[in-house]
Order: sequence, then structure tokens, then C-alpha cells
Amino acid sequence: MRLWYTWFRQDVNERAVGMASGQNRGGAAAPSFEFLWRDTRAPRSGPGPKPALSVDKIVLTAIEIADEEGLDAVSMQQVAKRLDFTAMSLYRYVPSKSHLVDAMTDVASGDPPDLDAVAGGWQAKVETWVKAIWGRYQHHPWMLQVRVSYPIGPNQLAWFESLLGAIADSGLGYDEMVSVSLFLSGATQGMARISLDMAPAGAALPGEQDPLGHVSSGRSNLRRD
Repeated sequence: MRLWYTWFRQDVNERAVGMASGQNRGGAAAPSFEFLWRDTRAPRSGPGPKPALSVDKIVLTAIEIADEEGLDAVSMQQVAKRLDFTAMSLYRYVPSKSHLVDAMTDVASGDPPDLDAVAGGWQAKVETWVKAIWGRYQHHPWMLQVRVSYPIGPNQLAWFESLLGAIADSGLGYDEMVSVSLFLSGATQGMARISLDMAPAGAALPGEQDPLGHVSSGRSNLRRD
């Protein structure tokens, strides 16, 4: 395992724990970081029938609502209504709407592209990464309304790790790699947000245009092999 990878995992864990915070209904600390990294494979405790609700079901339902009506339409009450439960019952699984939106964003991010299969140098891998995340925004435009200062969920972290891996051979040091990756991620999101804002009402995020025109224009400033 490369040393930069170990550094990154330690760095992101420290930053995420320090930055991601929330309060559950009882007032105890319930960071989104811990919620997003919950063990979904843990067996159900206690006898009896399998619960009709689950975090995954709640999150996927919320994503459906956001895809159909926008992020503003998502609320614990609306999700509960679609699932035919009470809003209070959802809080047994999801501490707050903030936690729900964080989980929605991470799940909707999906898996990053397989950059190992991309021919060419690190520049081609970066282009593939940018186009792939642009595609995510096309499928879920509401994601552009969510402010993510640092990747804290499993899928978000996987995307960030993927981008770091793409530029690992660029000659940059670890701190430079993180800075460039954060810039590319933020710039892509910013360009997608501008494109969506400029599109006609009700239109989808443009997909035919090259999203790399502005995002990757500064890549020539990076040191090459």
C-alpha cells in the first residue's frame, strides 16, 4: 500500500470526525461520520420478525423524492408518508434530516469509475473521473445543492481516493495531491451547478458539452512525469 494512501486515510478520518457533528433527538452527540460508516451487515438483535423499515429503505425513498421533486421536497414527514409510516418511526433509524441528506448524497454518489482500466497517463484518468462525477450530477441534480466540505461517507471517500490514485504519478507531494483533488472536485461541482442554473427551467444538466473545458484547464501547471 502506498504511503500517501495511509496518510490520506488517517487525515480524512481526523478531519471528518472533527468537522462532522450533529445532535440526535436525545441530545447526545451523533456525528454524521459515525452514521455513514455504520455496520449495515450487523445482525438484527432480538427475536421476532424482521423490521419493515431500514436505513437503506429510508435513504433510497428520500433519493426517489429528491430525483422527482427536488431536495426541498425531502422531509422526514414526506419520506414517512411514502413508506406508509409515521415520521416519528423514522427517527429510530435516522437521527435527523441532516443525517438523511448526508446519507442520500453518499448513496447517490455510487461507486467511482475503474481508473485502472483507463488507457493513457494520469491526465486521461483525471478526465475520466471528472466526466464520471459529472454524470452523477446529471442523474441526481439535487446533489449540487448539498454542501460537502470534505468527503466523509464511504462512497464519497472512494471517489476522492480514486482521484488521488489518478494523480499519484504526477510528481506531486501528498499535500499537493490533496489540494489538487479538492480543487478538481469542487471546480467540477461548481461548473455543474453553473450549467444547471443556466439551463432552461426544468431542463436536465447538460451532458453533451465537455465539462473539462474550465475544470482541467489548469492541469498543465501540474508537474508531469
